[in-house]
Amino acid sequence: MKPDNDPSPAPFGAFAPNAAQAAILSLAQRTRLKRGAFRPWLSRLVNLLRAGPLDVQYQGASFRFYHQASATERGALFNPDYNIEELDFLRGHTPTGGVFVDAGANVGTYALALARHVGESGKVVAIEPHPVTHARLAFNNAASGYTQVRLVAAAAGASDGVASRTTRGRRFRSQRRWKAGR
Repeated sequence: MKPDNDPSPAPFGAFAPNAAQAAILSLAQRTRLKRGAFRPWLSRLVNLLRAGPLDVQYQGASFRFYHQASATERGALFNPDYNIEELDFLRGHTPTGGVFVDAGANVGTYALALARHVGESGKVVAIEPHPVTHARLAFNNAASGYTQVRLVAAAAGASDGVASRTTRGRRFRSQRRWKAGR
């Protein structure tokens, strides 16, 4: 079995929720079970029914959520209105045809929701330095079919440098040096 955060080459839809998982997702999304304290418990239950990620729609985009290891993905999986206040604010301040930059895009829950909003005439720049997370962002973007999203595998910062991050005991370094303000 692959680690929970390992991107899979299987096409989108290969990990669609089975009937039991879909029933749990539906129950959570219709009730207060979608709230934070219940999500880890529901994630474990869904994982018992079939281990691994789930392929679902969220805010009009296609996502492969690795809910077992990510609070963000767990939140979006069980709550269709996850971060809705922030998304509504961003939609209200980003016009159709406009440009949205998501620094620290994670798996794309903001970037891909805004890609749908700005439309084909708009642009979204999604910056994500972590190689595993960036691969998952790229998969989600491809599954959503967005051509207006530019993915950047780099860190962004106020000064020149090289980024490094430790995830589960493994250290990752940015592939590129960056120059501030350029």
